[in-house]
Amino acid sequence: MPRVLHLTTLALCAALPLVGAQAEPQAEATLKSAFNKLRALKSYSAQLQGGVNFGGRTVVTYTGTVQAMKPLYLKVVKTQKQGDETSTTQFVSNGKDYIVHSEGDPSFGRDPVNPGQTQFQGQWEGEIDAFFGGEKLLEGREVTSVGEGLVGKISCVKIRAAGSDPRINVTYFVGKADQMIHRSVIEQDAGGGRKAIITQNLTAILANPPLKNTLFAFKPPAGVRERYANMVPVGKAAPDFLLPALGGGEVGLEKTLKEKKAVLVNFWFYN
Repeated sequence: MPRVLHLTTLALCAALPLVGAQAEPQAEATLKSAFNKLRALKSYSAQLQGGVNFGGRTVVTYTGTVQAMKPLYLKVVKTQKQGDETSTTQFVSNGKDYIVHSEGDPSFGRDPVNPGQTQFQGQWEGEIDAFFGGEKLLEGREVTSVGEGLVGKISCVKIRAAGSDPRINVTYFVGKADQMIHRSVIEQDAGGGRKAIITQNLTAILANPPLKNTLFAFKPPAGVRERYANMVPVGKAAPDFLLPALGGGEVGLEKTLKEKKAVLVNFWFYN
């Protein structure tokens, strides 16, 4: 499997911890308006481009797409490059399950989607999750204005939303004309005077594009299986097994259950 740095390894997931603080009213109102504009849409799509800067050096660049549809459909595809190696990761919600798979991984993860879910774990923050959560995601955040800037030719106001961890904050670039989020910058103190900075630009933004449910179906590549798919469901009887014992002989589940009232099975391995 390619040794590609996945952005999630930087502990920058969909939601940062929250904190109660006195926000700047105008900045807070502007950011809430941008979050609520996304929340009001029935569907949304955009092109993604960005990268990770660590300790002043760009270590990962990526391009991709995001497509979302109410109530709980999401598809984010990112192709990232680290040195000479590339890898594509898919984040897909089909409304019932949330599936994540990276190119080269022989398995994919699947988690249930909860009704009313407002955030999805991934390499983003409110610039995507606001489509599902709106201003609710800003509750308790310290929101401040940090000036203005351009994303391409789009004039934006820069608004920072801080969490309870002082080492992490997010700056959103909100378009003055359209009130859409065109860039997010996540900064994290990595220790030793270094910072990890994830920048994500959103271009070719479409509000309410025609999307269909079938777009959000996930088809595993050949040879790729679901992770933990063969686990015994909770409440079902475990299958019997017979294994070599450390002191010689064999140990089996059925025989052990007959001798004891309760059995704790601890599977371990070495090397």
